[in-house]
Parts: sequence; C-alpha cells; structure tokens
Amino acid sequence: MKTKSKVKKQTVSKKALKKQLATPAVAEAPKPARRKSIPPAEGTVLVRKYKSQEYMVKVLEKGFECNGLQYRSLTALAKDITGAKAISGYVFFKIAAPVETI
Repeated sequence: MKTKSKVKKQTVSKKALKKQLATPAVAEAPKPARRKSIPPAEGTVLVRKYKSQEYMVKVLEKGFECNGLQYRSLTALAKDITGAKAISGYVFFKIAAPVETI
C-alpha cells in the first residue's frame, strides 16, 4: 500500500512577499576608492634586499630594469623575484604615495 505524505504548504501574503523582494538581503558596503600608483621618476634606482640578495632596479621611461631584464611593472618584477602569484610591486619595494609639500 502506498501512503501519501502530506506536506503543509506555507502561504505568504502578496504584500509580505513584495516587502521581502523590495528589501535587499544584505546591504552592500561602498567600495573604497582605489589609489592610483605613481611610479618613481625616470632614472631612479630602487634597492631592495630579499632573501640575502640585493636587487637594484632602474626606473625607465616605460617600465623597469633589473639584472639586464626589462619589466612593464613593479608587480611583474616583484612576482619574478619572490615567485608569489599575488604581490604588489609598490608594497614589495616599500614605495609610498608621494606627499605634497608646501
């Protein structure tokens, strides 16, 4: 013999349903503004010691040079040096945003 299980359906009024749909489940926080990274002046030499090896990086007009190799960004260079997949070149080379002086 087959027995039918009775499932009690929940009923929601149309007004309550509209109210649920109108309010977001989670309020989204505004995203912080991104700071534009300004590269150091052309000709600047950055020096960074990493795992007992010193790296000297020359800032070019379009990119950076280290050990005879050219890189488009400090991040690409920092990734090559550290082997990390996600690293900021500006953080690795400890470059802060320029401060305006009066």
